[in-house]
Amino acid sequence: MLFSLWLGTVELFAQGRPVHPGEQQRNAARANQGNSGRSGNSSANRSSNQSYNRNSNVNRNNNVNRNTNINNNRNTNVNNNRNTNVNVNNNRNTNVNVNNNTNVNVNINASRNYGNMPRRGGYVTGPPRGARRMAYGGVNYHYYNGVYYRPQGGRYVVVPPPPGIRITVLPPSYQRIMVGGAPYFYYYGTYYQAVPGGGYVVVAPPVGALVPSLPMGYTTTMRGGVNYYVLDGTYYQPVPQPGGQVYFQIVRF
Repeated sequence: MLFSLWLGTVELFAQGRPVHPGEQQRNAARANQGNSGRSGNSSANRSSNQSYNRNSNVNRNNNVNRNTNINNNRNTNVNNNRNTNVNVNNNRNTNVNVNNNTNVNVNINASRNYGNMPRRGGYVTGPPRGARRMAYGGVNYHYYNGVYYRPQGGRYVVVPPPPGIRITVLPPSYQRIMVGGAPYFYYYGTYYQAVPGGGYVVVAPPVGALVPSLPMGYTTTMRGGVNYYVLDGTYYQPVPQPGGQVYFQIVRF
């Protein structure tokens, strides 16, 4: 206030004229108004600025928390575990237990067709009348109706003929058999085959031959629960036939 009065007085003196006290008061009042205006503006500006600065902190919390974790965890674990273990158990236990144990073991008369003929391996005083003499391999054989005799110690023994010896006519009551697609002729434990140009030759017993009867002189032996018939070192297995008969088939061990 004193500063303003002083200023107004100075101003009047500077203009070189006396100032009326009322005018001086008016001038002082105007000066005060101007100062107050300046002071007000200044205060307003400060207050405005200060307030604006405070409030201008709009709290730009731009941390929008973009938690874009949408939990896109597509749990596609569909449990596609195709347990194809069907457990088929194809264990075809085909153990039918056939047990083809053809142990006929019935009191078989294997020589039923040769009951009136000499026993193989048996001895006689001499060959039958009408027997034909045959030399083969340095031995003189005598042949009569399918039976072969060989001299031994002043007597004759009934023997199997050696393979390769030939006859011109087959013995009576021979039987034709097929073995492996080939024809054979069988009689009294001996096997023949036809010779080109005529006649028949003695051959070794063919494996698989099935015959109805064996000459006397065979033996029997048990192997694997089967009763085999052995003639001249050849093994025969009894095989039942339709009608109750039993045939004999050559087997090899």
